[in-house]
Amino acid sequence: MNFLNYIRYSKCPNCKKHGIKAFFKTSHGHNPIVVCKYCKKKYTVNIALSIFMKIFLPVSLGLLFLCLRIKNIVIPFWIIAIVVIIAYEIFEYFAPLEEHN
Repeated sequence: MNFLNYIRYSKCPNCKKHGIKAFFKTSHGHNPIVVCKYCKKKYTVNIALSIFMKIFLPVSLGLLFLCLRIKNIVIPFWIIAIVVIIAYEIFEYFAPLEEHN
């Protein structure tokens, strides 16, 4: 398996191989079912955790941006936006999976 597959696929809780799509585990409005390409088990991310993270990441980083502005530390908004996107993608990669019935 090449290095790009380790980035594109996360580790399956069942077979411990990198066979589950690492990104797009949480989608807009619902959590899709992801399937391991080796053992064919179905998984999904907890919907409550997904909603919490979709709200928590932008709000917390927005508050950090405002606190830095109050202390006269000027950081361009596009840097904060990039940090929010990277934080969300890290959550997508390491999101805990639950077995789907």
